[in-house]
Amino acid sequence: MDPALAERWPQLAGEKLAALCRPGRLTGRGPGGGGRTLELYVPNGAAAAAVDMERDGLIARLNTYLGPGSVSRIAVIQTGKAVKASKGPAPEGGAEDGELGAALASFRTAIRRRNGGK
Repeated sequence: MDPALAERWPQLAGEKLAALCRPGRLTGRGPGGGGRTLELYVPNGAAAAAVDMERDGLIARLNTYLGPGSVSRIAVIQTGKAVKASKGPAPEGGAEDGELGAALASFRTAIRRRNGGK
């Protein structure tokens, strides 16, 4: 997954959806392999239902950003933990809390390493 996806999540999902969910793993194969699945983490069933209602529009916006056919499915995963609202890109060091913040920091480091430190 493009690490900028997590940083641009409020702009891509919209403020309403970004307050309800956070992106997770992007699994599967690209457009030639049947499309990929984006995992979205939500705190509860009400948030899952709200995200589900916006699923098609969100997939369309994600494919506009990532490329046609990049995301074919969204899997909504209930975590039981509140989603921390974000008003914009996270600071470079990763100011997110908990497991998600650690995962994003690790992911950013791996992408930088893969890209030669860029």
